[in-house]
Amino acid sequence: MILQAGPLLVSFLIFEEITAIRDLVPSEFVLYFALVGLLLSLFLDFCPRPR
Repeated sequence: MILQAGPLLVSFLIFEEITAIRDLVPSEFVLYFALVGLLLSLFLDFCPRPR
């Protein structure tokens, strides 16, 4: 369970880091980048991994 929550936690931490430098880039770019990262991590979690 913790292993599956790993990418989600990583994307959350990356989102926190990005919001810290929000002044450097447009907020829309930050929002879309964080959303894509979140969706990608969820997609990789639910994909069947090759054994």
